[in-house]
Amino acid sequence: MDNIQNIFDENAEIFYKIYDSIRKDDVELLDNLLVKHPKFIGVPVYGDTESNDSLLHYAATCGKKNTFFYLYL
Repeated sequence: MDNIQNIFDENAEIFYKIYDSIRKDDVELLDNLLVKHPKFIGVPVYGDTESNDSLLHYAATCGKKNTFFYLYL
């Protein structure tokens, strides 16, 4: 899916802020970013369509309970 990779590439700075907010378990920052960019919630982590890991998977892998539950609900 070149389109998803293009979305990631064109918005990498925002995606890295999203990933950073998850690593910091900062629900407020994550919420602010996803409210501004709601379509990004469906883009696989790092635009990797082969692994297709979601932000929920990323939060779980990082062991970040607060952002995991925010994304889950």
